[in-house]
Amino acid sequence: ERMLTEFYPTLRSAENDIEYDVATYKDVDEIIAIAIATPSSLTTDELNIAASAMDQNSPSFDNVILTIVAREPNNASANINAANVAMRRGELKHAEKYLLRAGNSAEADYARAIYAIANGNYGEAKRLLRHVEKKIAHASKLLNKLERMGL
Repeated sequence: ERMLTEFYPTLRSAENDIEYDVATYKDVDEIIAIAIATPSSLTTDELNIAASAMDQNSPSFDNVILTIVAREPNNASANINAANVAMRRGELKHAEKYLLRAGNSAEADYARAIYAIANGNYGEAKRLLRHVEKKIAHASKLLNKLERMGL
């Protein structure tokens, strides 16, 4: 019994040291290439760098934006970006989900105005555009366009 209580516990334990290097990328083209191939291998900051340098109408851009929001589902900026991607794709149900977590910024309200227009709710769109027109340059132009169209 002495062996069971004194020797075996120390024989059963193991201590390990694990050393590893975390790759950091500084070249934007390299970050973009990795973001296209395996976005999960990059940090959120690196994905944001890639997204800011990519063609915003490309499927790769969409994948990067959706990867970011999947990692940070409560990040307001990530949700605004994902809502814009979803609206551009015509996926209004997804856009609605993202807009619920987009926060209360002028950018979020502008995205909500675009969503309202896509749903034919022009009164709500105009209300939101009036609310942000001093903060978002395109808001005034869009509001004027809606009013010229009689909407």
